[in-house]
Amino acid sequence: MIKKTEEGLSLFTEKGKRIITLDDLKELHWIDSDIRETIRQTANVWEVAMNKKDWSTELVQLHQIKADFKPISPLVQDDIKKILLQHFSNDIPVIPSKEYKDWPLLANINLADLHIGRVEQRKPDQYERDIKDRVYDLFNKLLKDKPDKLILWSLGDQANSEFNWFTSSWKNRQDNWMTAKEMFERVLWIHFDLAKTFGREIATELIVIPWNHDRSLMQNVGTALEIWLSNSNIKVDNEDKPRKYRKRWNTNLAFSHGDGEKEKQRLSIMSQEFGLNKDNEWTIWHFHERSIKQFWPLEVETLASPAVQSDREKNQFANKAAKFVGKLYDKKKGKIKTLFS
Repeated sequence: MIKKTEEGLSLFTEKGKRIITLDDLKELHWIDSDIRETIRQTANVWEVAMNKKDWSTELVQLHQIKADFKPISPLVQDDIKKILLQHFSNDIPVIPSKEYKDWPLLANINLADLHIGRVEQRKPDQYERDIKDRVYDLFNKLLKDKPDKLILWSLGDQANSEFNWFTSSWKNRQDNWMTAKEMFERVLWIHFDLAKTFGREIATELIVIPWNHDRSLMQNVGTALEIWLSNSNIKVDNEDKPRKYRKRWNTNLAFSHGDGEKEKQRLSIMSQEFGLNKDNEWTIWHFHERSIKQFWPLEVETLASPAVQSDREKNQFANKAAKFVGKLYDKKKGKIKTLFS
């Protein structure tokens, strides 16, 4: 079993499991000694009498191993970015892109819950082409109104798991059909291609919020995007925060993955962390079906996942018509249009 602590991870075996040594425990829970060190461990051994089929008894020795681990590397995302920039500064491409100044019309596109690598994605290239085609279609629809700036919100679970095939909580191992390296590369290039294409046509900002399936993997994707888009006017917000906000005239916008707050707490959270405005909107994903709920003066919209559904989701969710959503905000009128693709 796994418990999260302030220092890192606390792992222990349940009684009766044939895990005898610390190495057995680390192997069971996929703990990589190159990236995590043991800070404490405890071993318990006891004997119990077990009844056999011939009605005799046998003494059996049982073991319990407990251990706490913490990351070895003190590096954070800013350190990693500086190191990579030093090594690759001469290889970063110059990307033609629009520079933004004052803009009376804002466009938003939301992207999340792609779950790249999920075992149900039997044709990944086709799936990813479909994602890009639908997002480009939405982008072209938004361009007809000639917005001055676009924000592409990336709100977590773009990869189906972390590098170790578990979710970020380390509790649930995922059924992936591809390697972690391939998941990382595919998620990176989807974001890079979209941002690069948008940036050529309109001033663009990419905002990254990793979450429960892919937190560290997506943070590294964000770091790579910061580097590869550094010779352009495309802005990348990869700050490690569970919620991010933007104010657009009379509208305050909040974005998160969705499972980091309780439903009825969002109004209070937004008021305390950012403040309220005439119009207030909060966009989430995570629950894989679309809905809109009012918590006056806050509107909370849940967007549906475009990912290929697992058998569990096919039974659990009734709304399977997932759409990518784009919105337009006017300086005077607030939200004026919602588009789908």
